[in-house]
Amino acid sequence: MIKILGTSHLESKEAIEGMIKDFNPDIICLELCRFREDAIFNEIKKAKPNNTLLGKITNSIKKQAEKQGMDYGSDQKTALRYAKISNTPYFLVIPKEEQIGFQKELVEFQEKEELDKEQDQDEVLINLKSNFPIAFEFLINMRNLYITKELLKVTRDNPNKKILVFLGKGHVKQIEVMLK
Repeated sequence: MIKILGTSHLESKEAIEGMIKDFNPDIICLELCRFREDAIFNEIKKAKPNNTLLGKITNSIKKQAEKQGMDYGSDQKTALRYAKISNTPYFLVIPKEEQIGFQKELVEFQEKEELDKEQDQDEVLINLKSNFPIAFEFLINMRNLYITKELLKVTRDNPNKKILVFLGKGHVKQIEVMLK
């Protein structure tokens, strides 16, 4: 059984822990790659800044979230720490190297967007797709295909296990359709 939770990446630690405890998963899947997993555990040590385009986008979103009193990525950080502390097996469902060959305008798009937990994800995706079709293809469609492939492997390799997946809200609809 697989349950996908779509998040804004801004939920509180308590909310994420509550979701995990309510479902009581055997496995947790995270919208992270190895680089980001390492960054989460090296935060205290002040890991070297990620100067890739994706890293710059993430840093821009983090700064905007901090200005608004939020912790960007709190869902993934909390779920990863929970898995480690509770010895719950976890899988990262993002490729080792994100595809970063898209246009610099995406950085501007992310910097202009006001962060909001209740933001209409469909509207954000429509704007991204119409304004930056190449970025949309890389950030959404290619990622969704990869995530779906990884989730299918996890479910195949772990039959009869309860699997809890944390994804950004913008990925959930398409991935649920592809999983069916």
